[in-house]
Amino acid sequence: MIRLEPTTCVLIALVSISFYYLIQQGITGFSPEYYTLPAPPKLEGPLKPNTKLAKSEHILESYVRGPESLHVEGDAIYTGTLDAKIIKIVNGKITNTVLLKPENALKCDGRFEAEPFCGRPLGIRRFDKDRLVVADAYLGIFLVNVEEDKVEHILKSDKTEVDGEECSFHNDVEVFDNDTIIFSCSSSRWGRRHAFHILLEQKNDGRIYRYTISTKNLEVIAKGLRFPNGVQLTKDKTSLLISETGMARVHKLSLTDPAGKPRPLIENLPGMPDNIRVTPRGTYLVGLAGHRSNDTMALFDRLGPHPWLRQALIQVWLFFTYKYKLLF
Repeated sequence: MIRLEPTTCVLIALVSISFYYLIQQGITGFSPEYYTLPAPPKLEGPLKPNTKLAKSEHILESYVRGPESLHVEGDAIYTGTLDAKIIKIVNGKITNTVLLKPENALKCDGRFEAEPFCGRPLGIRRFDKDRLVVADAYLGIFLVNVEEDKVEHILKSDKTEVDGEECSFHNDVEVFDNDTIIFSCSSSRWGRRHAFHILLEQKNDGRIYRYTISTKNLEVIAKGLRFPNGVQLTKDKTSLLISETGMARVHKLSLTDPAGKPRPLIENLPGMPDNIRVTPRGTYLVGLAGHRSNDTMALFDRLGPHPWLRQALIQVWLFFTYKYKLLF
């Protein structure tokens, strides 16, 4: 029999009561589902760790806040930042800055509360010789001329309803042709600042949209995904690669088969896949968030069979976020 000190018993009781209280409070609309992932992979062979990224050059440290998707052209880098800017970097210096909503410039400082009205630019691609296409997590899709500081809002978030559901979290974007774009919707329920909710809830409400600019026609070409994220066309544009962050895998979707559905291309990745980009040699780079392997705890995997525990974790997260501002 294990004997516990009175103080330990009291602490356990207090923690239990606190968790019970937090769970009872609940979150409106938050309903975690059961999920399971394959046993995390061994880091061997192609997955063997290396130090190549440790040798990379760091630029603009402390000057750029939260760069996400990158578009690289020669010496120029284009990216979106946490404080709602699109910036151009040349030879390690910021040469141009564009605000998607310049009227909110003084309020857009990257705060948790500011994101929904300031925006949070994520996916970014070259659309034509003058403009970039940008997916903003909250505001929708934009065409941006960085050189002339011009912004065109081509698809607003409140115009994304298809089959009764709007997109709440626009993520990555890809250019099919000069009139058609494809973008990922990570959730129809939660915005980007509640990405933790999406991961812990594990609803399969993520979608992939195709949008025709001239006709304003919006259609869903894939659905039933758990936190779809990066998107990338194959070289011949007959298929689309999709990162499914919530399931640690990459799908391939046929764009020539009207009845086609996403099919797993790479499963059981050693992390949660984010953006995908093609390389000059025809391979693909997949950014991974977090780490999962057979020699780690792989907490996300272990939480799958325990929806009640994820409900409690969300409540604790919200408590510290809103009460003490310890997160974000």
